[in-house]
Amino acid sequence: MVQLARRALLLMALALLLLPMATVPAHARPPAQRAATGHAVLIGVPGLLWSDINAHNTPTLWRLARSGAIGNLSVRTVTATTCPTDGWLSVSAGQRATLNTHTHNVCGLPAAPSHDGEGHGAQVTDFSGLRATNLHTSYQARLGRLGDAMHAAGRTTLAIGPGGALAAADGNGRVDHYGPNPSSVPASVWNEAGLTVVDVDEIARTYVDAGVTLGGEQAGVSAAGRARAAHDADERVAAALKRVPATSTILVAGVSSESADTRLRAGIAVGPSPEDGAYDTNFLTSAATHRRGLATLTDITPTLMSAAGADDASDALAGKPWENGADRPADLHAAVTDLVAADSAARTSAAVLAPFFVVLVAVQAILYIGAAVVLRRRFAGRPRRRRRVLAGTRVVALAGAAGPVASYLANLVPWWRADHPLPSVVACMVVADVLVVALALAGRWRRGVMAPTTIVAGVTALTLGLDVLTGSNLQLNSPTGYSFLVGGRYYGFGNMAFAVFATSALLAAAGAAHLASRRWGTRTAVAVVIAVGFAAVLLDGWPSWGADFGGVIAIVPGVAVAALMVAGKRVSLVRLGLFCGAGVVVIALIAVADYLRPAADRTHLGVFVQQVIDGDAGPVLLRKLSAMLHSLSNVWVTALAIFALLFLFLVLRRPTQYRASALDMAYARAPALRAGLTSAMTTAVVGCLVNDSGVQIPALALTVAVPLALAASLRALDLGPVRPPRRPDPAPPRPKIVTRDDSG
Repeated sequence: MVQLARRALLLMALALLLLPMATVPAHARPPAQRAATGHAVLIGVPGLLWSDINAHNTPTLWRLARSGAIGNLSVRTVTATTCPTDGWLSVSAGQRATLNTHTHNVCGLPAAPSHDGEGHGAQVTDFSGLRATNLHTSYQARLGRLGDAMHAAGRTTLAIGPGGALAAADGNGRVDHYGPNPSSVPASVWNEAGLTVVDVDEIARTYVDAGVTLGGEQAGVSAAGRARAAHDADERVAAALKRVPATSTILVAGVSSESADTRLRAGIAVGPSPEDGAYDTNFLTSAATHRRGLATLTDITPTLMSAAGADDASDALAGKPWENGADRPADLHAAVTDLVAADSAARTSAAVLAPFFVVLVAVQAILYIGAAVVLRRRFAGRPRRRRRVLAGTRVVALAGAAGPVASYLANLVPWWRADHPLPSVVACMVVADVLVVALALAGRWRRGVMAPTTIVAGVTALTLGLDVLTGSNLQLNSPTGYSFLVGGRYYGFGNMAFAVFATSALLAAAGAAHLASRRWGTRTAVAVVIAVGFAAVLLDGWPSWGADFGGVIAIVPGVAVAALMVAGKRVSLVRLGLFCGAGVVVIALIAVADYLRPAADRTHLGVFVQQVIDGDAGPVLLRKLSAMLHSLSNVWVTALAIFALLFLFLVLRRPTQYRASALDMAYARAPALRAGLTSAMTTAVVGCLVNDSGVQIPALALTVAVPLALAASLRALDLGPVRPPRRPDPAPPRPKIVTRDDSG
């Protein structure tokens, strides 16, 4: 069997090399090559939302949106709140940057630069200090990269306003031309500059003047006050557009937040003419997000470089150029409504996140405490009551295990379009959970030990597997998925979703192996585990689907452990180390295959290979290690893992009235359950060590695995211990036949 497992791993690696590589995920349009226009213009409006833009109050922005590509922007940088200075510095570096660690409590505005004494240029104050600060962050952002690229290409830079100077400055903090407003700079300078950055700060200034703090005090700015600020910003945008050369590529972006209110910001791209690679009236996208109507703040830098013909440094940038994405509705109102709804969904998801985990921890704790009481009760003389209590606790356990998949299935319903999104999403989760449990207990299979747990695990794995095949839409804005506001992941498997998927896939494989071994024998059972495991690895790691680097390293040893245990073989530390190494080899093959694709089509897997080649992978690994260690400070997630482990080892493994633990009784009736749990725990531990989410991986894995193990144990306890086969009674001795000798 060990030889069979080794051959399967070899075949898996060969298949990964030979399988045709899809060029891009199904939800993204292949990006078109854009010709440089020679003039790149960024009009940054810190705090700008799509809900601020309409035909009546902001006619200039509305006109631009009608003639160009539009989308939401994820503007997350180093800290939770992206203040205006942070946004401008991130544009300068093409990487997440910050003014400081936000020891202040107000999002201040950038200070005006000083005249540099040479012509019409300017010098950013203490730019060297800002540069040193950001080189020592985990992102190691190099401020001035955008300005340096322009100078390397022989182009000049023009900045209007303090924020514009921060973004357009070169590595020395200098811009070639500067003016406080558009009219202060001669038309000849506008026509000459390869890069122009305009700071339109009316919205952000309104919040600063009102004294709105990062603590979230929003009462200082009314809806009418914000509308006035948006109108004033629109007029300044119109004044700048009057001076922009006709052949310019124009980007309008809400480059930051204006307060602690974290939102998706507005983005508009207008090209000079169709033959020059204009932005059509579509939704924006980029290779960094592979998402309809979504780009990122760090995508702005390579977009400006590409438009101005200064691409020499773009390979080292975090983002990718903005591109035309999917077609948008012909009615601009409908298109803007879609973008506003996406922002509403992201905000609702953020609001649900903390309560979801608090409720999840509370429900799991109550489940474990209640189950501990039930497992110790003897129900003397009341067998019917005992059976009802065990069955009811089993239903609750299955419902707890179905909680994560319910959070994904809820997104099948557009709850974010409801008048009250928060109660709508909660209702959708509850209904989805009930339906999954009903399916698990609907047929004759409910009488089995493994069948209901296998169904819940199978539905969970199948849901997430189909999700990554169709664009990962169910993970988006799920409490156990990912959020565009955080900006850590935009496609494929998020770390928490991976934990749920891998655990469910391994437990489902164990359940299928249990059935296969009873009908067709051990060899078939091992083959089933390997087949399911191969599919899980492929879905998790393939760039066009899961695109998960650390997940493959974790799931390959889990599959190998499950196959060995189903085959009845011993799992040693040496073998486990070899299997972890096999996981590294498999993901390395996938990443190299992704790297061999065109640069515009690569996912972060191929980008990481490029970073290794360039010697830039160290900061990425250190940042992920820091995030993994920091995850231990998450009280609720850590408590979730501790509760589950204590219950698993102190309650389920504790002897019952039958002098055997409930879990051992389940193992006796379904030996493959031991393989499923052990392999899931192996993947969870390895996943914790190699993913930046750290303790979140085992916490979510245990949230699925332990309730399913409890459900199987309760059914085994109801059925009673497995009795050895009854030996047949010994045959009575055959009577001795005596024959009479009559011869005498």
